[in-house]
Amino acid sequence: MAQHSKMNIQALTKLTPKFWDGVASYSIGAIRKRTDSGQGVKNGRLYNFRQYSEKYAELKGRGMTSKRTGKKYKNLRGQSTDRRVSPPNFQLRGLTMKDLSRRRSDASSTTIGWTGEFADIVEWHEHKGKYVVGGLADKELEAVMVIMGKQLDFNWNKHVKNGTVTVNL
Repeated sequence: MAQHSKMNIQALTKLTPKFWDGVASYSIGAIRKRTDSGQGVKNGRLYNFRQYSEKYAELKGRGMTSKRTGKKYKNLRGQSTDRRVSPPNFQLRGLTMKDLSRRRSDASSTTIGWTGEFADIVEWHEHKGKYVVGGLADKELEAVMVIMGKQLDFNWNKHVKNGTVTVNL
């Protein structure tokens, strides 16, 4: 005779806000790392950012300073600027990628993104098709699925243990 145990099937698939915070942390890290390496994502596929224009690359390489005076341009004075031009990394002041953060997590999802000026910067570049930094590539989504699978395995082992599940069709 089969041994039956009571189990809460809903508990098997329960994902907490803490779990979703972990998914958000992974996703933010993946986006920052990918962007810093000069890659964006379109339709789930990775692509290399276009090279900066010659004029912009020269300007960025000088630290956004005037060729004539050697002084930093007025709107950037007092701010650190990134000088790397290859590969393009979608960074000037470094503030846009720093603003990428978890905005909300609950029992069923998490939301990450940008706010204010930084959301506008990302949206403008994505609209122009220049640098698409938001979203996850297929391989990054696969990593999220692995994270989710591990959590579901943990829940199964915690709530079922050695019980028997009988399914009658």
